[in-house]
Amino acid sequence: MNRRLINEKTLIGAFLALSTVLNIVLAVEVVNLRSKNSVLSQTQEHQLLLGRKVPNLQVKSLEGHDVEVDFSEISLPSVVYVFSPDCVWCTRNLKNIKHLYEYSKEKYNFIGLSISKDSVSQYVKESEFDFPVFWEPSDSNRTDYYFRATPATYVVSNEGKIVRYWPGAYANKNIESIESYFEVKLPGLVE
Repeated sequence: MNRRLINEKTLIGAFLALSTVLNIVLAVEVVNLRSKNSVLSQTQEHQLLLGRKVPNLQVKSLEGHDVEVDFSEISLPSVVYVFSPDCVWCTRNLKNIKHLYEYSKEKYNFIGLSISKDSVSQYVKESEFDFPVFWEPSDSNRTDYYFRATPATYVVSNEGKIVRYWPGAYANKNIESIESYFEVKLPGLVE
């Protein structure tokens, strides 16, 4: 009987070990699927932006006045560069957006937009932006444009449609796509 009890305990132990291993494998698979799903969801969300008609920007000037940016009143398509003063990637991307502006300002109207009001005036002054910068987009603008991560770059037509959208700093596939679209060579990120 002792031998049978030992065999049963061994068998139960083996099943528990196998169950533990399978649970670990499944947990890793769930994490991988969530990650892939998150990337897919973001990609789908970004794809939904393309061709979408968006409302005028309801923002504040650096002086604190309410401003409406009406794309239909601007003769050129607009590049809306979204940033935040406390965003490390925005600072690392600064040379790129300034170079893009210098190279493309004859073909595009540039607008800077800080999604944070903290230290925006100081950041703009130190960054020496040569294009108008606004802050505090309306809640509806945040939703309609998916203003979330910074930096982000939008090209908006005179009809108020999003023509192109690049989430993130100008690196990897983003920099290749932006250079190709604007036909420019960018300096890259600052370390």
